[in-house]
Amino acid sequence: DKTTIIRKIYYYVEEEIQRNTDIKTIHETLTTGKGSPLIKARLFNVMARRQKVPSRIVVMVRMPELHSNAQEKLRFTFANEVFLNNKWIPIDTNRGYFGERPDNFMVIHRNYEEVEKIISKKNVSYSIQA
Repeated sequence: DKTTIIRKIYYYVEEEIQRNTDIKTIHETLTTGKGSPLIKARLFNVMARRQKVPSRIVVMVRMPELHSNAQEKLRFTFANEVFLNNKWIPIDTNRGYFGERPDNFMVIHRNYEEVEKIISKKNVSYSIQA
């Protein structure tokens, strides 16, 4: 059952890999048990695809609070989606969500590989207009 396999991968990445933004490669993550949100999403993606389950990395931002006056910087974060039972299921090993996405996060792109070069640049700015 592919759902059971995906749950096992999810629990491994979510529980066994601690969040650490200094770790930048899957090899380092497997050696140290630590990884950045992007590396955790990449590891999940590779493991799901090895089990023949379509998976993709999604790029998200945390939405600012409605009543906040502070100018918050929007930061990218990463999660996954897997294709099970004819639909894409959200999975977030960084915040502990399986089958749902937190309300305060907005997906801005559903294929990280397509936008990787753009969002990895240091001097790029984005704005969201409501």
